[in-house]
Amino acid sequence: MGFPHISTFVTIFSVFLVGGFAQLSPTFYDQTCPSVKSIVGGVIEDAMRTDIRIAGSLIRLHFHDCFVLKYRQYNSFSYS
Repeated sequence: MGFPHISTFVTIFSVFLVGGFAQLSPTFYDQTCPSVKSIVGGVIEDAMRTDIRIAGSLIRLHFHDCFVLKYRQYNSFSYS
């Protein structure tokens, strides 16, 4: 059983991944590795065919720092 719209997922995931690093350029690897997007997308697709849970794991990994920072900010308030 595979992910039915793997290319859609990879595209959306890539947009969020690239958008999270404002200092990086979408054309950063154009000269040194022009096929980086297809290589990374292929590796992710292969990994998801082997274990579908990898999609959730990658999303959790990507957003982990955001959740930890918000949790720390929320718990630093004193409600006494």
